[in-house]
Amino acid sequence: MKNSFYRTPLTILYSYCPLEICGLYATIFHLKDYNLPIYITSPDKKSNANFISYSDYPPNEILSQVSNKKRLSNARKRDICDTWRQLLEENRNLRLWKSNTLVSAPDDYFDSDIQNVLQCKANSDMLLSIQSRLRSEYHISLNSKYIEWRLKYISKQINTNSRGGNLK
Repeated sequence: MKNSFYRTPLTILYSYCPLEICGLYATIFHLKDYNLPIYITSPDKKSNANFISYSDYPPNEILSQVSNKKRLSNARKRDICDTWRQLLEENRNLRLWKSNTLVSAPDDYFDSDIQNVLQCKANSDMLLSIQSRLRSEYHISLNSKYIEWRLKYISKQINTNSRGGNLK
């Protein structure tokens, strides 16, 4: 493996959406014991602010966006490994890129945003509406299963509240 990576170094494509940044951190963590050249690159927000992930680009355009790759220093690799180790120990369901750092967040972190959409819209495109709001507000994309899980929780809380309980 080591010889292969020295001939063709690893380049990791990522964005600041939680799945991709976590993938970047996890990959670097798993390769920590190998002294391999690793390059990283993310979509250039200046060229198109609507694209937050390489998955937003058509396949034939991805290679044209890879021109801004940078080699990770050993110090940066250690920082990433330390952060990932801490996140693994915290073992939370949600991770965010916040203030240029990957952090854990409580499950209810986006609940107020989801509730705002619920109050404004009651239609079949609820999931899409919530994704759009989070994408425009935070410039991220979240897994639809996470949003569905939070919707069920919030709906249950609203039903409890309408029967006389208290909504957080």
